[in-house]
Amino acid sequence: MTKTPVIDSVGNFDVITIDYQIDKQSIRKEFFAEHNQQKKQWFFENYKGQARQKIQDEFYGFLTRTQQHVQFFDWFIVYAEINNISYPFLPTINVSKTWQTQTGEVHSELPPPKPLLSSI
Repeated sequence: MTKTPVIDSVGNFDVITIDYQIDKQSIRKEFFAEHNQQKKQWFFENYKGQARQKIQDEFYGFLTRTQQHVQFFDWFIVYAEINNISYPFLPTINVSKTWQTQTGEVHSELPPPKPLLSSI
């Protein structure tokens, strides 16, 4: 039988806790940055009044829940996907693949069931 040391009392630790606060100044600076000009213009043209306020509230709610600093337009890409919003700045992902087989090329997202040629 092996004995494992057990700590029967834990000492006190001084822990500094800081309440999370949204860095609105940094978010505002990034939102109005020159490189976001087109995104900002699109957003203001498509969201006004209560619709804009709803998105802002959801964004701030996300930041508070995750306690992370995320730029608005990075967050909005995911928000647009989830809410089926036609957002012109969604990144394009090309999933088309060309596979070399013994009988020629196959264009497919997944490898073909035929043997592939080795490039080694």
